[in-house]
Amino acid sequence: MTVAEIFARGGEPEFRRLEREVMIELLEHDGLVVGTGGGCVLDAAVRAGLRRLGTAIWLDAAPEVRAVRIAGSDRPPLTAHGGGPAEEAEVARAREALYRECAAVRVATDDRAPEEVADDVERVRGVVPDHDVR
Repeated sequence: MTVAEIFARGGEPEFRRLEREVMIELLEHDGLVVGTGGGCVLDAAVRAGLRRLGTAIWLDAAPEVRAVRIAGSDRPPLTAHGGGPAEEAEVARAREALYRECAAVRVATDDRAPEEVADDVERVRGVVPDHDVR
């Protein structure tokens, strides 16, 4: 099922349950590169696993940039009921401490090509915690 289908059938609770299940399983393996959803940090066990795993990299973007990126897609907004820009920004701010808790590094992605971001990710793998790039 797509993310949109999971949300349509079971809502956010079902999506979070499945997300947790998959993340816990993936965190058992070494050497993986995993692109997570932004909400995976809501689960304490997943955050602990990300810290323990190695280098978790937080790809960050301003709320307005995220809104443009998901516009017209099946991807759900940060607020399950489709809140407006102010509510989306509040959810992102609330999650920031959780991202900082488990990410070794933050890479800003605003106004940058995917290749530039990928280059930064490759460059900063394994750097000291609490270091922001760009």
